[in-house]
Amino acid sequence: MATKTKKARRKKSRKSGRSPGAPRTRVAPDGTGKLLKTAARLQEIGDHDRAEEIYQRVLAKEPDNHFALHFTGAIALHRGDLDRAEELIGKSIELNPGFSSYHHNFGHLRIAQKRLDDAIAEFQKAIELNPGAAGPIVDLGTVFMENGRGEEAYAHLKKALAIEPENALAIINLGSLYLKCGRKKEALEYYETLLRLDPGHKKARHMTEALRGDGGLESGSHEYAADLFNSYADRFEDHLKDGLRYRAPELLREAVGRAVDAEGTGWKILDLGCGTGLCGTAFRDLAAHMAGVDLAPNMVEKAREKEVYDALEAGDLTEALGAYSGDLDLAVSADVFIYVGKLDEVFAACGAALREGGLFAFTVESFGGEGVYLRNTGRFAHSPRYIEALAEEHGFSLLLQDNIVVRTESSKPIAGLLYVLSKGEAVPALQAREAAAAPIDIPDAIQTALLQLQAGNLGEAEKIYRRILEIEPDHADALHYLGVIAQRTGHLDDAAELIGRAIEKNPADSSYHTNLGLVFYAQDNLDGAVASLKKSLELNPLGVDAMNNLAMFLKLQGKLDEAEKYVRHALEIRPAFAAAHNNLGVILSDMEKAEEAGACFRKAVDLQPEYIDGIRNLASSLSEQGEFEEAERYCRRLLKLRPGDAGANEMLEACLAERGE
Repeated sequence: MATKTKKARRKKSRKSGRSPGAPRTRVAPDGTGKLLKTAARLQEIGDHDRAEEIYQRVLAKEPDNHFALHFTGAIALHRGDLDRAEELIGKSIELNPGFSSYHHNFGHLRIAQKRLDDAIAEFQKAIELNPGAAGPIVDLGTVFMENGRGEEAYAHLKKALAIEPENALAIINLGSLYLKCGRKKEALEYYETLLRLDPGHKKARHMTEALRGDGGLESGSHEYAADLFNSYADRFEDHLKDGLRYRAPELLREAVGRAVDAEGTGWKILDLGCGTGLCGTAFRDLAAHMAGVDLAPNMVEKAREKEVYDALEAGDLTEALGAYSGDLDLAVSADVFIYVGKLDEVFAACGAALREGGLFAFTVESFGGEGVYLRNTGRFAHSPRYIEALAEEHGFSLLLQDNIVVRTESSKPIAGLLYVLSKGEAVPALQAREAAAAPIDIPDAIQTALLQLQAGNLGEAEKIYRRILEIEPDHADALHYLGVIAQRTGHLDDAAELIGRAIEKNPADSSYHTNLGLVFYAQDNLDGAVASLKKSLELNPLGVDAMNNLAMFLKLQGKLDEAEKYVRHALEIRPAFAAAHNNLGVILSDMEKAEEAGACFRKAVDLQPEYIDGIRNLASSLSEQGEFEEAERYCRRLLKLRPGDAGANEMLEACLAERGE
């Protein structure tokens, strides 16, 4: 994406990002012109009190001065006095309906009033009056983006960039649009462009690091998190609960109840990163005093509406913890540390705030490497070893650790960890207790277990499947998935027996035959594996998992042309299938098509940045092609995700040697 870099244009771009309410027109050179210009300059630098004083002086002489009325209304909008803003800006439009900027600011007022259709109409009027102004076009595109009208958002944001190529808001929103529809390469280009224009831009830096996929950034930006959640506040709960199957607050409350006898305690509780107050609702029954803190003021206002907190503030987590001196009973944090990154300061502050035996309960996204890893979602993942080391360093005992599904995203479950820690040594009253087995709804349990299985939480999934078999010993899905777990944990005879029983109960399920084929392969029965996968494809000719695995088994039999045909067919059906791109690369490598193979490995890693086999194959391919600097980068990513990997270390040393380091 080409960009202009003249200093003047850069300055103009920064101005386009002013908050709503800043003056956007010139004042008329009449008798009050000097006063109005002075007030406008004061308003632009944020000195609203002095600016308003001058506007009032003008209005005392000229009650219908539309400039003074409008900008006084803009100040009221900035302060959140929406009724006064509506009166003043509305009157300025009545007096002079031809000013684009008046309608532009009135559009921002309508957004604040949650009157989106009216906001759209005002922005459209502003554009009609001044088609060459990028500001209202960007804002209209932003409204469309935030309300699911992606195509209209894209058209307006691109139009704004054609007018003002360095408009920061248009660039960042286009990056967000591309990211939302899975086009990460294009999203990265926009974030990188903005970072070149403004090296200090917090969101651009954060998302550039995330989409490059190297996990190098270890701490989140307060500004990034606050901006993200301020804009997200109105739709936060609906999106989490309905779209992402989010249950972290309920899981935390249930876990605390298992870890300690908390009923009737009357605790002093602090909700770290309270958001809209979901944890406040979940934990209110335990609290004599419930406080909440969040970086995003808009989230705090949403939490206030629930009327479950005794105290709420917008601010930093560690500063809020600093208000307690060993008298806090529980610090709870649901899905907040994924935006924080390194947690040393949070653990230290919790240690100082909690009483002896006080609890620290929280969730994180997990990964199998070490330390903290920034994912291309823009969220941080934390390794279990990292959390356990912090707990030991800061004097916490582990009461409970659960493998959970934090949320589903693009229909895929995200693996997480839930912790309940105790400050100091765990006393007898705080020993973890086994929960009584509760009745289960089998269809719901099957869905929950499958999410746990897909997230890699094999132990949690196995417990649920065994509970189901206690109730229905011949439940085909439970037998099948227990067999899958047995295969993944190396119990191959058990796997074959369990999946075989599932096939007896339901011989028409193609996935059963696919997974039986994987068991046969692990047992070195390649012919049996091929036969099982071909049977699966007879039952479901569009089964891409079966095609992908069959391709690799055929490759092992030396049937490269047939293998290529199957894996390419899988990719025709599911173009974003990372494992199939990787396997196509492996097949093409065997066919001595190195350049095509490298492109396949790169595509696999672009689609799935934590895909171990894809990263390894891409690093190897780059090394073979003499691209040692880039190969080194992927070796380091592999070692971040899988510390101590001998092959990655060996490849890294070879790359460094080739580069003379």
